[in-house]
Amino acid sequence: ALQEERRRMLSGVFTCYPSSGIIPPNGSALVLVKFSPPLRSQFLGAAHIAFNGSTVPSSNIVLKGESFVPSVSLQSNSRLTFRPTTIGGTCTREYVITNRSRIAVDFEINVPEEYASVFHISPTHGTLQGCRELRLQAHFTPQAAAKYQATIPVQLTSAGDFVTSAAPTTMNFVAMGAGEVGLLSMEPLSVTIPSVGVGSFVQRSLTIFNTGLSDTAFQLRCTSKRTSRGGEDGLNDDQHLMPEVQFGPSSSGVVRARAHHNISVRIKVPTRGVYVMSVYALSHGSLELLETAPNPTQQEMRRLPICTFTITGEHPSLQISDVRCTHQQKSQLWTQMNIRNLNLKLSEPVSEVDRRIRPMLFDDAINELSGVECNLGTDIFHAAPLRVLVALKNDGNSSVKFDFRLPLDNEIAKEPWHADQRGLDDPIAAVVDKGLFDIQPRNGIIPPFSQAVVTMQYCHSEIGPHTLPAILRVNDGKQVLINMAATTNDPAAKMLAFHHGMRHELQPVAIGDLDPPLQYTEVQNLSSVPIDFVIDEQAFNDLKDANYDFPILQCLNQSGSIPPMSTLLLSWYFRPLEAKQYDVPLTVSIAGGDSYELTIVGKGFHPKQMSKEAQVQLYSGGLSDIPAVPSLEHLTLPMRLSMDVVRYGTIPFHTLHRRHVQLSNTHPTDTFLFEWHSVLQHGDQVFEVEPPSGQLQPGETIHFRVSLYAGSTSHILDTAVHCHVINESLRQRRKAVTDRKEHAATLNLNSKHQQMTDMMSATSGSRNGGASGGGVLTNGRAPRGAGRPRMPITTVPPKYQSMKRLHRTVQALENAAIAEDVDEDADEWAHVAVVPTVVELIVQARIMPIDAYTDLFGEEAAASMFYPTLLGTKYPGDILSLIHISEPTRLLSISYAVFCLKKKKKKKRIK
Repeated sequence: ALQEERRRMLSGVFTCYPSSGIIPPNGSALVLVKFSPPLRSQFLGAAHIAFNGSTVPSSNIVLKGESFVPSVSLQSNSRLTFRPTTIGGTCTREYVITNRSRIAVDFEINVPEEYASVFHISPTHGTLQGCRELRLQAHFTPQAAAKYQATIPVQLTSAGDFVTSAAPTTMNFVAMGAGEVGLLSMEPLSVTIPSVGVGSFVQRSLTIFNTGLSDTAFQLRCTSKRTSRGGEDGLNDDQHLMPEVQFGPSSSGVVRARAHHNISVRIKVPTRGVYVMSVYALSHGSLELLETAPNPTQQEMRRLPICTFTITGEHPSLQISDVRCTHQQKSQLWTQMNIRNLNLKLSEPVSEVDRRIRPMLFDDAINELSGVECNLGTDIFHAAPLRVLVALKNDGNSSVKFDFRLPLDNEIAKEPWHADQRGLDDPIAAVVDKGLFDIQPRNGIIPPFSQAVVTMQYCHSEIGPHTLPAILRVNDGKQVLINMAATTNDPAAKMLAFHHGMRHELQPVAIGDLDPPLQYTEVQNLSSVPIDFVIDEQAFNDLKDANYDFPILQCLNQSGSIPPMSTLLLSWYFRPLEAKQYDVPLTVSIAGGDSYELTIVGKGFHPKQMSKEAQVQLYSGGLSDIPAVPSLEHLTLPMRLSMDVVRYGTIPFHTLHRRHVQLSNTHPTDTFLFEWHSVLQHGDQVFEVEPPSGQLQPGETIHFRVSLYAGSTSHILDTAVHCHVINESLRQRRKAVTDRKEHAATLNLNSKHQQMTDMMSATSGSRNGGASGGGVLTNGRAPRGAGRPRMPITTVPPKYQSMKRLHRTVQALENAAIAEDVDEDADEWAHVAVVPTVVELIVQARIMPIDAYTDLFGEEAAASMFYPTLLGTKYPGDILSLIHISEPTRLLSISYAVFCLKKKKKKKRIK
């Protein structure tokens, strides 16, 4: 039965029409063969043709056919798989469907209605030719944090000229995906920028981390507010003046799953003040939807990734970090050039005068700006030009543009026929016309955290004191009027220089302090002869009479003599009776010279009306604010100290303190000898440097231990010790050249002497029968001084003298070497002595009694000190109580010393 059924089903696979007919002579007949397969398979059949009623087939035609069922295949086993996607985002993947049959197939994809908003496939319908491929775009857009799986039916039918009565074929695709919540975080959480130049950009980096499993789109936004104006004058508090923020490379983007994205934030503050800015990140699956998303509320913002910026907007500012001169010590330059006040002026808030509309005339500027006196120094007539190097440092985060303007400099272009209003008798115009002062370079740009070196020069071409105002202007910042001053002396005149100025303010002293600190005023003899000076006694007596016969101000060296080109420290004791300021005008007279009016200013304060914290701050400050680490190299010496200032702070009596300093020889070939002269001028304190002397090889660095024993004198130390350095290699080379020349001169002299001896012997023999005589030589030696070059006599300078005395000796050599670039090893320099050069180390400390130190800083701080003279006790107060010790050198009428001694009881041992 099955075979019969199979035979019946296959009997209609191949059919012919017409099945019979007549073929004319020499004609043909068209027979249509129809292939109707009942199933997908390959078929083989035959058509038998009989002619003219014959029962035997005259010809056989083989019929072959292959049938196909409409179907397509999808890669990935008919599964549409999407990676985890952030809610609202879209994940797009490309899939390939293939028609592996030879017939064209019409397809239609029908996504179920409940998944129509989640899955989308394009194109949804079309025709796929046989043995061809088609790429489908599949999109997954999750609406919630959930897993999605959908069965998508695809209907397939035969296409083209084929006629079929079979029903459409249906196949299913499976789409799978998961919706995720975007998990973003931001680092750092807060950024503090202490100083940003107004109008300049500062840049910081933010990192956005994606800790989720899906790619997440983000957009950065910010909110700003100004919390304070920063004390700026003349500025309206406009809340619309907010920082300009730029994000790079873009403020939005996509962070891949388990990855991070770096964003640079550039901020420019419009005015001076403190700004608080919040940078937060909005996250979503779709970047397009973020563009139109509204700003979150404050409560919503707390749940977002956020970074808080605290920015202090400051006008561009500069500070003077170092000064150097060829023949003057740094400590003297810092004081007489008034660097501290200059830095204070440069750090002040920008005022309305500083923001004046430009261009302006120089006279208009100096009439409105308050000036700072800047004394460059003093020297004799026709001395080498005075050059001072000044380091301008930019500690800000942005570049600073500066320029110096001198009189007659005008930002308004002048016509050729223009004549300035200044007359020829104007002293400023005369100084400018003679070119006594100069500043180079006049302008420049200093990058962030860098410095520029400016040279201030004064020429000693005219006798007398000279001044010239100059304006240091910082672009968009302060303008400071600098009154440059310098003096040229007659070589025969006697003159003193007060490095602290003619108005010297002493450190404040507490009322009733019977052991006040010893303080100093530095005076320098600028002439080439000693100067005897006397301070008028009348001012001290008047002050004493006005204060119940109590010595408010005392000078321990009221008269004396200052060697040429040397310095002297005037020692002062200040004992106030009231909490007020004392101004004491004093007359300093010199023998054979002019007198000077010096004003000593002292302030008294009530210790019980000032907090301990304020007193600690008062005692800890007050010394010169010279930066400890040098910014400039020594001008004429390849030697460098690791620090210019050693600060010990406030220390009690009898304590020992140590610091470490390095001295480096930066010369590539020469060896230098050094010797420390470390004895301080006054007091019983002991200052030592170990090792005190030695030599430095090329490129070598030596570590010094700098020790200070406080002693028992209340003291304010702000003085310098010197290290004398000499180029030993250069000295040896010059000595070798000198010895070689002397040896050649001796050989030449001996040769001439032998020739003269032979001639005189011949002459004497002819006259006196060979008797020798003439008296030209004595014991075979030449007469003294005959033909031998005389060496110059040089002496090593004393330990305590100014660098200025050395300057006179080396200035000519120095200028020639700089101007002509001569070789110092050449023969013509052999007789020029190699003199020492001074390296300066400034020592700062405030020494006070132990009980006063304990009262201010506490017993724990006092006990932590090292007392080398009291090693037998744990702490000086344990056994011996020291109330007060006054020195016999004090000028008080009563001197006393009281000790409280406690007898130590011996414990008896019971056997």
